[in-house]
Amino acid sequence: MRIVVIEDEYRIRQGLCQLIPKLSPDFQLAGSAENGYDGMYLIKEVQPDVAVCDVEMKVMNGLSMIRQLRDLGLSCAYLILSGYSEFEYAKQAIQYGVVNYLLKPVDFEELRETLARLDKQLLSRHKSENAEGQAALFL
Repeated sequence: MRIVVIEDEYRIRQGLCQLIPKLSPDFQLAGSAENGYDGMYLIKEVQPDVAVCDVEMKVMNGLSMIRQLRDLGLSCAYLILSGYSEFEYAKQAIQYGVVNYLLKPVDFEELRETLARLDKQLLSRHKSENAEGQAALFL
């Protein structure tokens, strides 16, 4: 599963970039960015399976980035990391189809479980698509 990290705090971004591949051999870091604007272009370029992003960032916040990418039709699972437990952020995240909203400091086990669940869903979806494609060949 290809994962990008979009986080404005350097130490957190670097920590996540080092941690994610260690959580599972199935997790591949596909890139990182320090704000939503750069993150939007990174996601367009590498088309990851999952984007782990902060809510509050300079230049463009994570929720604005997700909204714009969704409007463009880019399919990616979004996982929010935030130091803010404000209901309004969580409400917007739900509206944009975010798969989870984790509070900082990050609970590594919760992050691993969320990514493992997403990986399982992606594998299941790929198997289903392959089965449908194979069935279509025989029609």
